[in-house]
Amino acid sequence: RVDLRKKKKQVKTLPLPLLTEDQVAEKNREAHSRAMSSVLEELNPLLKEIRTHLNSLAIHKPAPKVRKSSSRKTSQPQVASATLPVYSVGGKAGRIVYPIVVGEVSNLYKTSKSSLARSAVTIDLHGLSSDEAVEALDRNLSDWVNTAMRGEYPWVSKVDIICGGGNQILSDVVKQWIRINPQVANRPKNFS
Repeated sequence: RVDLRKKKKQVKTLPLPLLTEDQVAEKNREAHSRAMSSVLEELNPLLKEIRTHLNSLAIHKPAPKVRKSSSRKTSQPQVASATLPVYSVGGKAGRIVYPIVVGEVSNLYKTSKSSLARSAVTIDLHGLSSDEAVEALDRNLSDWVNTAMRGEYPWVSKVDIICGGGNQILSDVVKQWIRINPQVANRPKNFS
């Protein structure tokens, strides 16, 4: 005899394919595109009519504002640019003077006006090549640090490095030299 209670009807279910998040997102995009395509087809003639109407309008654009000349007249005559020397056109490329502080690394940024009351040492790099300028700066650095250490707390001294005008080669070399050396920092503006 067959026991009918134990036999249950088994329903065969097909396994659902597992979709990744990217595949689900792609399916959602496709469904959205299908739903929106009928809306766009319906709006397309209306949008074309609006574009045509806007293109046919003659839109008036106001003229740009003209700067009014000032009522004050300058007492100095205007010089034509053709009479200016060539080297003055465009201004200076680099800095002429680099005011720096030299000394103990831990105290470079603990300076005060009273501690920097001494006059600044000056080094002039005019006429030197970039290699000669770096050699001169490196050669004098130890003397400047020794002078600062023989002074008072915070054992920092002022130095002015003069590059001069002209092209920016020496200015760039000095700027890089300041960045590389830990015992050197740009002097704050209020300590000039």
